[in-house]
Amino acid sequence: MKGGYVAWQFWYGPTWLLEFAWNLQRANFRLFSVTIMLKTFFSHWHRDVLPYSGGSLTQHLTTFALNQISRAIGMIIRTAALIAWMFSTIFLFLSSFATIVFFLLWPIIPLVFIIAGGIVMGSGI
Repeated sequence: MKGGYVAWQFWYGPTWLLEFAWNLQRANFRLFSVTIMLKTFFSHWHRDVLPYSGGSLTQHLTTFALNQISRAIGMIIRTAALIAWMFSTIFLFLSSFATIVFFLLWPIIPLVFIIAGGIVMGSGI
């Protein structure tokens, strides 16, 4: 690593933090199985499907209704999982952004406090 502390603080460190944040977002995407959730959004919950066996129209309508209820349950649960994924993605993005900004400002913060302390002490407050 060339450049010493300054290069690490303002280039290598933030670059590593950005890569780490990107990997966290990718892991979060896979953790919630977003691709599978979207592909199977209208599918039955756990493939819980009743077969249409021979019978009356009432039995067919009852089977159809129960199959649609299974499909609705699947949509509700997948929607909840996708909403949880969106909240966790937003949280990860905001916390990563705050971490990188804090990391970049960390060397400047002591200087600001020293200057502010000198101003307060010099004014006789």
